[in-house]
Order: sequence, then structure tokens, then C-alpha cells
Amino acid sequence: MAGLSTLLLDQARRWLTPPAPSVVIVDRLRQTRELIGTIVEVAEPRTTIKAGKLGGIEVTLLLRGQAHLGVDLSQMTVESVDETMHTIVILLPPPSVRVAKVDPQQTLFLRHQRYGLWVLCSVEKVDREIVANALTEAQAVVHTAGAAAQHQPAARRSIEQALSDITAQAGWTIRVRWQTPSP
Repeated sequence: MAGLSTLLLDQARRWLTPPAPSVVIVDRLRQTRELIGTIVEVAEPRTTIKAGKLGGIEVTLLLRGQAHLGVDLSQMTVESVDETMHTIVILLPPPSVRVAKVDPQQTLFLRHQRYGLWVLCSVEKVDREIVANALTEAQAVVHTAGAAAQHQPAARRSIEQALSDITAQAGWTIRVRWQTPSP
């Protein structure tokens, strides 16, 4: 009976003992999940062509969109914790495009032109298809523009600053190390 009461007391102590502050901070960061470091504005002219043997359709648009670069904090690895110095060192994957979107209100259709014998035909289905293809291509362009290596330093600095601000509120310091991107 004494063994059972000791076991119950130990269990109660574990339940009542608050977790270490570093554990609470790391859990809060992981619960944040996604942290956006920078937003890349994209503006670029794009032309999409649907050609047949006797003509075709050409759509030219001025693409406007945004790519949001950030990290998934659930992928964070805690490398070290110093409870006395209140310091945490984490390892994060490099920022990646979390959201890439075309802004339909800002994207302008500059030209929608049929050529060859297609000028004589009513091809509304093909018109809708070419416009849909142009917008799909535009989405990929926004993603690619956001993923360009030139945006990495700004995204990393912004993420590091945001994490520093979050942990400083609890009286902690955080140092971020970045994983090497896979080829």
C-alpha cells in the first residue's frame, strides 16, 4: 500500500510541476506553425498562346501578385537550451514560398487576340481555356519569383527578428541556425 501511495504522490508531483520555461516557449513557437518573413511583390507581363494549324489565340496580361516567404515552425529542431542564461538555439529549414497568389483586381488583360482563320470562328470554350491557362501560368510565375534566392536574406532576417521579439517577451534569447537548402 505504501508503494502505491508513493507512486500516486510522484504522479501528482509530475502533473502539478509546471514545465520548464523553455518547453513552454518552444511549444508556443511550434503552435504558431507558420511564420511569414517577407512578401515579394510580383509585376510582370506574360503572354500565353494557343496555336492550331489554321490560327490561334494570344492573351497578354500584366501579372500582379504576391509570394509569401516563410517557415513552418513545426519543422523546427531545438539544438540547445540554456535555462540559466535563458537562451535557445534552434535549427530551421530555409524560408520557402508558403503562399503564391495572383491579384485578380490588379492583373490587367492587355490583349486578347485571335489570328488566322480563328478570327472567323466562335470559340468561346477555347477563349475561356486560354484565359484559364494564362492565369495558371501566372500563378507559377509568382511562385517562382518568390522562390528566387535573392529574397532569402530578407526573409531570414525578418523571421529571426520576429522570433527574437516573441521570445524576448518571455525574457529569453533565441538564436536561429538555418539548414542548408537541398539541391
